[in-house]
Amino acid sequence: MFQYNSSHKIITGIIIILWAAFHFTARDSDAARYDNGQIKYSGSVVNDLNHGRWT
Repeated sequence: MFQYNSSHKIITGIIIILWAAFHFTARDSDAARYDNGQIKYSGSVVNDLNHGRWT
């Protein structure tokens, strides 16, 4: 009568993994560091232009 198909779980899992990969690799902020680990400058970049607060 009714057969359980779990392909929707696989598709949902793939979507979550792709979203997470995109979210963590597409960062807009830039933080250059010296050799000792201190930050030289930090801020965000939008369309290859500095955006927002830079320190």
